[in-house]
Amino acid sequence: MKEKNTKLSEHDKFVELFRKTNTDNPNPKDVAEIRKLFASNPQLYYNKINAAEQAVENLIDKVKGTAISKEMLKMNVENFRLKFDYDDASLMEKLLIEQIILCWMRMYIMDNAYTYNLMNEGSFSLDKAQYWERILSSTQNRFLRAIETLARIRKITQATLQVNIAADGGKQVNVA
Repeated sequence: MKEKNTKLSEHDKFVELFRKTNTDNPNPKDVAEIRKLFASNPQLYYNKINAAEQAVENLIDKVKGTAISKEMLKMNVENFRLKFDYDDASLMEKLLIEQIILCWMRMYIMDNAYTYNLMNEGSFSLDKAQYWERILSSTQNRFLRAIETLARIRKITQATLQVNIAADGGKQVNVA
Protein backbone atom coordinates (compact mmCIF):
# COMPACT_ATOMS: atom_id res chain seq x y z
CA MET A 1 0.00 0.00 0.00
CA LYS A 2 1.35 3.40 -0.97
CA GLU A 3 1.83 6.03 1.69
CA LYS A 4 -0.13 9.21 1.02
CA ASN A 5 2.10 12.18 0.16
CA THR A 6 1.34 14.81 2.80
CA LYS A 7 3.66 17.41 1.33
CA LEU A 8 1.68 20.22 -0.32
CA SER A 9 2.40 21.18 -3.90
CA GLU A 10 3.74 24.68 -4.45
CA HIS A 11 0.36 25.72 -5.86
CA ASP A 12 -1.58 24.29 -2.89
CA LYS A 13 0.84 25.91 -0.47
CA PHE A 14 0.39 29.23 -2.25
CA VAL A 15 -3.41 28.93 -2.12
CA GLU A 16 -3.34 28.12 1.59
CA LEU A 17 -0.94 30.97 2.41
CA PHE A 18 -2.82 33.41 0.19
CA ARG A 19 -6.04 32.61 2.04
CA LYS A 20 -4.31 33.16 5.40
CA THR A 21 -2.53 36.40 4.41
CA ASN A 22 -5.27 38.04 2.35
CA THR A 23 -6.68 39.79 5.42
CA ASP A 24 -6.25 43.13 7.15
CA ASN A 25 -4.10 41.65 9.94
CA PRO A 26 -2.36 38.49 8.73
CA ASN A 27 -0.12 36.44 10.94
CA PRO A 28 3.47 37.70 10.44
CA LYS A 29 4.69 34.07 10.26
CA ASP A 30 2.34 33.42 7.31
CA VAL A 31 3.52 36.61 5.58
CA ALA A 32 7.15 35.54 6.05
CA GLU A 33 6.29 32.08 4.70
CA ILE A 34 4.62 33.43 1.54
CA ARG A 35 7.58 35.77 0.98
CA LYS A 36 9.92 32.79 1.28
CA LEU A 37 7.78 30.86 -1.21
CA PHE A 38 7.93 33.74 -3.71
CA ALA A 39 11.67 34.20 -3.16
CA SER A 40 12.27 30.54 -3.98
CA ASN A 41 10.14 30.78 -7.13
CA PRO A 42 9.63 34.35 -8.46
CA GLN A 43 7.73 33.00 -11.49
CA LEU A 44 5.08 31.69 -9.10
CA TYR A 45 4.54 35.23 -7.88
CA TYR A 46 4.32 36.64 -11.38
CA ASN A 47 1.96 33.89 -12.54
CA LYS A 48 -0.31 34.10 -9.51
CA ILE A 49 -0.33 37.82 -8.77
CA ASN A 50 0.13 39.75 -11.97
CA ALA A 51 -0.86 43.30 -11.06
CA ALA A 52 -1.54 44.27 -14.67
CA GLU A 53 -3.77 41.25 -15.16
CA GLN A 54 -5.64 42.12 -11.97
CA ALA A 55 -6.12 45.68 -13.24
CA VAL A 56 -7.57 44.34 -16.49
CA GLU A 57 -9.92 42.02 -14.60
CA ASN A 58 -11.00 44.83 -12.25
CA LEU A 59 -11.66 47.12 -15.20
CA ILE A 60 -13.77 44.46 -16.91
CA ASP A 61 -15.71 43.86 -13.68
CA LYS A 62 -16.47 47.60 -13.33
CA VAL A 63 -17.62 48.07 -16.93
CA LYS A 64 -21.36 48.55 -17.26
CA GLY A 65 -22.67 45.85 -19.52
CA THR A 66 -24.03 42.38 -19.86
CA ALA A 67 -22.19 39.19 -19.06
CA ILE A 68 -21.68 38.56 -22.78
CA SER A 69 -20.19 42.02 -23.35
CA LYS A 70 -17.75 41.37 -20.50
CA GLU A 71 -16.87 37.98 -22.00
CA MET A 72 -16.25 39.69 -25.33
CA LEU A 73 -13.88 42.12 -23.59
CA LYS A 74 -12.02 39.16 -22.07
CA MET A 75 -11.79 37.58 -25.53
CA ASN A 76 -10.40 40.87 -26.89
CA VAL A 77 -7.76 40.86 -24.16
CA GLU A 78 -6.77 37.28 -25.01
CA ASN A 79 -6.69 38.18 -28.70
CA PHE A 80 -4.37 41.14 -27.96
CA ARG A 81 -2.04 38.85 -26.03
CA LEU A 82 -2.06 36.32 -28.85
CA LYS A 83 -1.48 38.91 -31.60
CA PHE A 84 1.33 40.59 -29.64
CA ASP A 85 2.96 37.18 -29.04
CA TYR A 86 2.68 37.67 -25.27
CA ASP A 87 3.75 34.14 -24.26
CA ASP A 88 7.10 34.43 -26.05
CA ALA A 89 7.72 38.08 -25.13
CA SER A 90 10.44 39.30 -22.78
CA LEU A 91 9.42 40.70 -19.39
CA MET A 92 9.74 44.28 -20.70
CA GLU A 93 7.54 43.43 -23.68
CA LYS A 94 4.96 41.72 -21.44
CA LEU A 95 4.72 44.83 -19.28
CA LEU A 96 4.19 46.97 -22.37
CA ILE A 97 1.61 44.58 -23.83
CA GLU A 98 -0.34 44.74 -20.56
CA GLN A 99 -0.11 48.54 -20.68
CA ILE A 100 -1.40 48.56 -24.26
CA ILE A 101 -4.35 46.39 -23.22
CA LEU A 102 -5.18 48.63 -20.25
CA CYS A 103 -4.88 51.78 -22.34
CA TRP A 104 -7.04 50.29 -25.08
CA MET A 105 -9.73 49.34 -22.58
CA ARG A 106 -9.70 52.75 -20.90
CA MET A 107 -9.78 54.52 -24.25
CA TYR A 108 -12.86 52.66 -25.44
CA ILE A 109 -14.57 52.87 -22.04
CA MET A 110 -14.11 56.65 -22.13
CA ASP A 111 -15.23 56.77 -25.76
CA ASN A 112 -18.39 54.84 -24.85
CA ALA A 113 -19.01 57.07 -21.82
CA TYR A 114 -18.62 60.15 -24.02
CA THR A 115 -21.09 58.78 -26.57
CA TYR A 116 -23.53 57.71 -23.85
CA ASN A 117 -23.46 61.16 -22.23
CA LEU A 118 -23.78 62.93 -25.56
CA MET A 119 -26.73 60.78 -26.61
CA ASN A 120 -28.53 61.24 -23.30
CA GLU A 121 -27.93 64.96 -23.02
CA GLY A 122 -28.20 65.79 -26.71
CA SER A 123 -25.41 68.36 -26.50
CA PHE A 124 -22.68 69.58 -24.17
CA SER A 125 -21.71 72.93 -22.80
CA LEU A 126 -18.32 74.15 -24.03
CA ASP A 127 -16.73 73.31 -20.66
CA LYS A 128 -18.10 69.78 -20.68
CA ALA A 129 -17.09 69.26 -24.31
CA GLN A 130 -13.53 70.40 -23.50
CA TYR A 131 -13.49 68.11 -20.47
CA TRP A 132 -14.41 65.10 -22.59
CA GLU A 133 -11.95 66.05 -25.32
CA ARG A 134 -9.13 66.20 -22.77
CA ILE A 135 -10.06 62.77 -21.43
CA LEU A 136 -10.30 61.24 -24.90
CA SER A 137 -7.03 62.85 -26.05
CA SER A 138 -5.25 61.70 -22.92
CA THR A 139 -6.40 58.09 -23.25
CA GLN A 140 -5.56 58.03 -26.96
CA ASN A 141 -2.09 59.47 -26.31
CA ARG A 142 -1.35 56.88 -23.62
CA PHE A 143 -2.49 54.09 -25.93
CA LEU A 144 -0.36 55.31 -28.83
CA ARG A 145 2.69 55.88 -26.59
CA ALA A 146 2.44 52.33 -25.25
CA ILE A 147 2.24 50.91 -28.79
CA GLU A 148 5.17 53.06 -29.99
CA THR A 149 7.27 52.02 -27.00
CA LEU A 150 6.62 48.32 -27.62
CA ALA A 151 7.52 48.77 -31.30
CA ARG A 152 10.72 50.60 -30.33
CA ILE A 153 11.72 47.92 -27.80
CA ARG A 154 11.07 45.14 -30.30
CA LYS A 155 13.05 46.94 -32.98
CA ILE A 156 16.00 47.35 -30.62
CA THR A 157 15.96 43.74 -29.41
CA GLN A 158 15.51 42.28 -32.88
CA ALA A 159 18.18 44.40 -34.56
CA THR A 160 20.89 42.36 -36.21
CA LEU A 161 24.50 43.28 -36.59
CA GLN A 162 25.85 43.40 -40.13
CA VAL A 163 29.56 42.94 -40.76
CA ASN A 164 31.15 43.81 -44.10
CA ILE A 165 34.13 41.62 -45.00
CA ALA A 166 36.45 42.29 -47.91
CA ALA A 167 37.00 39.08 -49.87
CA ASP A 168 39.77 38.21 -52.32
CA GLY A 169 39.54 40.20 -55.50
CA GLY A 170 38.05 43.26 -53.80
CA LYS A 171 34.58 41.80 -53.50
CA GLN A 172 32.55 42.72 -50.43
CA VAL A 173 30.70 40.03 -48.46
CA ASN A 174 27.95 41.09 -46.06
CA VAL A 175 27.39 38.85 -43.04
CA ALA A 176 24.43 39.38 -40.70
